[in-house]
Amino acid sequence: MPSEKTQVAIDHPNTTFAASPAIVGGALDDAGDIQNPIAPGGVTDDRQPGFHGRGTPGDTIVIRDNGNEIGTTEVADDGTWTFTPSTDLLQGLHAITVAALDTNGNESAPSPPSTSRSTSPRPTPAD
Repeated sequence: MPSEKTQVAIDHPNTTFAASPAIVGGALDDAGDIQNPIAPGGVTDDRQPGFHGRGTPGDTIVIRDNGNEIGTTEVADDGTWTFTPSTDLLQGLHAITVAALDTNGNESAPSPPSTSRSTSPRPTPAD
């Protein structure tokens, strides 16, 4: 007796995995009268402070200020990333978070917020 062909369909659930979390290592004020690392909850007069941290090489880091995306950067081969906003941060309280986006498009949970307060730089005295 000839055998019958049977078709079997296997349905895999749509499983996604979050990217490995990124870490904010710190923020740096390198403009104005105050020039040093910005302590958590600290004050800065730098309207475009630099941020740095660690992540999985090749991942894209999404940087958000008070929940709004302000830019992205890529994690280098050594696992580090740096970012400086291309536009000035407004005066007031800032809660910077980062999330990693892996090459498959999976986004990690956001990092705990790194908070600081931005003030106006002091005016330069006229000669």
